[in-house]
Amino acid sequence: MNDVWNDFMRALLVMSASGSAAALLLFALKPLVKNRLPKAAQYYQWLIVLAALLIPFSKLVVLPAPSAAAATTARAPAALIYNAVEQYAVTVEETRDRLQQGQTVPSPVQRAPEAAALLSTLLFFVYPFGAALVLGVNLLGYVRFTRRVKRGRSPARPEETALLAALCSDGTGRRVPGLYRSAAAYTPMLMGLFRPTIVLPVRTYSRAQIAGILSHELIHDRRRDVLVKWAGVLACSLHWFNPLVWLTRGETDRACELACDEAVIRRMDPQGRQSYGETLITFAAAPPTPRAVLATTMCEEKKSLKERLRAIMTHKKTTRLAVALAAALLVTVAGAAIVLGAGCAPATPQANPESSASPPAAPETYLYETQGYTLRLPIAFKDNVIFTNDAYQRPSVVTVIYANEYYNAATGETWPGNAYILSIVRSTQAEFEHYFPGTDQMGGVYHFARDADYYYSVETPTDVQSVDPLYRALSEQVGDIVAAFIADNGLAPYDHQAAVYAPAYTYLGEHLLYKMTLINGTKNTYVLSQPVKQGPGGIWCVERLFIDETGQLIWTFPDTDLSAADYYAEIQRQADSGQTANWAHDWLDPESVAQGNIVEPAHIAEATLVPAEGGQ
Repeated sequence: MNDVWNDFMRALLVMSASGSAAALLLFALKPLVKNRLPKAAQYYQWLIVLAALLIPFSKLVVLPAPSAAAATTARAPAALIYNAVEQYAVTVEETRDRLQQGQTVPSPVQRAPEAAALLSTLLFFVYPFGAALVLGVNLLGYVRFTRRVKRGRSPARPEETALLAALCSDGTGRRVPGLYRSAAAYTPMLMGLFRPTIVLPVRTYSRAQIAGILSHELIHDRRRDVLVKWAGVLACSLHWFNPLVWLTRGETDRACELACDEAVIRRMDPQGRQSYGETLITFAAAPPTPRAVLATTMCEEKKSLKERLRAIMTHKKTTRLAVALAAALLVTVAGAAIVLGAGCAPATPQANPESSASPPAAPETYLYETQGYTLRLPIAFKDNVIFTNDAYQRPSVVTVIYANEYYNAATGETWPGNAYILSIVRSTQAEFEHYFPGTDQMGGVYHFARDADYYYSVETPTDVQSVDPLYRALSEQVGDIVAAFIADNGLAPYDHQAAVYAPAYTYLGEHLLYKMTLINGTKNTYVLSQPVKQGPGGIWCVERLFIDETGQLIWTFPDTDLSAADYYAEIQRQADSGQTANWAHDWLDPESVAQGNIVEPAHIAEATLVPAEGGQ
């Protein structure tokens, strides 16, 4: 995936996290403020949430961070998202520090590039489909409804048009919106993004009713509430995967109508408020208007009618204290949304006032490019080592480092073994399965990273004589070299112990133990598992061997050039299709499989097959 797509997803997820945090804050405060603060203020609070969902503050606002810790704290919501998307983004310093302190690095399940690549690929195809679907449904609904209204609309009655003009002649120079009647409208509504018009249902209205209706829709027009409706649709389209965004859209629509009611009845007497409430009740009996029409409707939801009527009949004049509290809450929510969605400037080191000593400078390094990889070495070794890709290495070699002096001294058929210092090798899944069981019991081999195609290991000689000084100097910095190699090449640190030895079993399902005693007294235990299909019809394999006398644990893999997964999948396919004639032993019989892994079964003195404890 290209950088543009990754940047977009980062910004989107940060907006989703910051908007969700602001929404949760308002939902938590709702019981405390709904009867105490002006409805308009409560509406504007939800507009702030919509802004947090639509404006990439992380790209527009950069907050200072006095330290790395402060920077991390300031962008905590973003950091949580980044940890999910950028699982394999590990710095040189983090990896080096973990290795030097003897700590384990994140497992490949958490940081494997192939997992991140799969997630990114799925997002690349699934996310646009979801966004397009939500936006398309709303646009299609809007276009269809608009066409229905325009096909059957007629001009409003002269007295209604005159009343609308009178309401707009307040000296503000407000544009008089168009006024129509349409059988497609079940409730009065304001529709149209650029030049909104008011549409009335075809029915008879009293002067008090039409005055309340037109005042209501003019408030929507003045506040550009149709634009807010479109912003809600855009937020749901961008964040369709986030249920809090859908709740936010509904809460914004509810607060919009309450705020509009409040503005309409502000100067009404009790009788006028009662008449206005009765008008709402009249339209509540009409069929519901689909939300996809993207218009402000006078009575959109029956379930909110009770709350609106209560607010109308219990309306009180707004106090200065309520205005102050509303302003404080608006500032708080806006500040929280901006801070939570903002990026942080890179942390700058703070000088120690008690010491004028400068921090030690990082050792200077130089880069060596080989087979598409970057290797970073201390500058002191630049003229003292030579890099090769010797064919003798198995598996394939990334590079081999020799001491320059001794390598050049080797002539003819002389192998420069005494010049060997360090090598980095890579292996496919099949190569690694055959490679690591033997090297785990050896010194000088360390498996440290992987990517989608290879495992990476570093090898150092265990018997160094003539190049002792150079080897010793380089071996002290192997941790830094490995950490830099991981970071420079976008690899995932690989914790071999955690990935291989920590799990109780390699495969899922039930497991059997084949315990045997040889005629010479040696006791071994084979662990048998079903690698492909568990239960009846599944083939068995020996996944590991315990040598009881020494406590040694040995992983076993099929003697083939394929990976174990591919090899066992082919055997399972043969079993499913009945192609068993060429089998050396019965793969469906665990005892036969166990005995097939023994060189001389005649040497078995005693053997038992028992269920293993535990499972996966």
